[in-house]
Amino acid sequence: MVWLKLILLAHSVIAVSASSVQSEIQSIVAINTTIYSTDPRISYHPESQCTGAKIGGGCGTRYDPWDSATYTSPAGVVESFFRTSSWQNQPDSDLIRHVAFGFRGSAVYIYGAPRDRLQYQPGLHEICIDGTCRAIDAASIYANPSIKGDEPVLLWSVDRLDHTRYLVLQLQLRDSSTQPLLGLTFHHIVLTEFTSRQSSKWTLPAGQELFNVTLSDTTPSLTYVPPDRSWETTIYPLGGYMRQSFHSTSNVGNAPNSDQIRSIRWSFHG
Repeated sequence: MVWLKLILLAHSVIAVSASSVQSEIQSIVAINTTIYSTDPRISYHPESQCTGAKIGGGCGTRYDPWDSATYTSPAGVVESFFRTSSWQNQPDSDLIRHVAFGFRGSAVYIYGAPRDRLQYQPGLHEICIDGTCRAIDAASIYANPSIKGDEPVLLWSVDRLDHTRYLVLQLQLRDSSTQPLLGLTFHHIVLTEFTSRQSSKWTLPAGQELFNVTLSDTTPSLTYVPPDRSWETTIYPLGGYMRQSFHSTSNVGNAPNSDQIRSIRWSFHG
């Protein structure tokens, strides 16, 4: 059973000030988002499927063109990537091994696995955006002596895209060689997106101050919904006679489509 917990620590901060808002400022900003190989927006093709007779309710033979690998980076972070090979690849059909990703953005950067983590030598890669394709010499990219063997490798990038259009990107393996086997890996994508941000410019009346108020989890103005044993209070020591607390709950028995959804509520002026 998987338990998920929503935790409110005792250092939630609410900024309180005297009004009033003088003007609204809206701006368009570019942000970079990293999309990892396990993100549900990434799809891998062809998909895993049963190709043999089922035995005892299970699959006798399974076609698994993709598999995942994990490793620990030099920073101590567990990373993962997906990989495939040219074994039984069909590059001139719909069954070509490829990664697909749909997006809106002005730039995209595609990274493969670190050189030290490759299972096979890189094969001939191809990148396609909305049906327009170009070859990528991945073997030469990985052979570059300037890249570090323990870091993800930039395979391809493009900028100055029309960020208002929805585009579909495919990274695919063109090889079907079996001697030797050649491979393709996918680690992550960095996507440059545009978003609007609205900020407020505050002007304080004479004699007024702007200050912050910290509400701990036991503040009476906080309401825990539903008001029953769905929420637990945990108290832990900070050192000496000091104690700290937080409230927590789980998804078990939650009613997300009702007014009794597990939540923390409060009202304020600020």
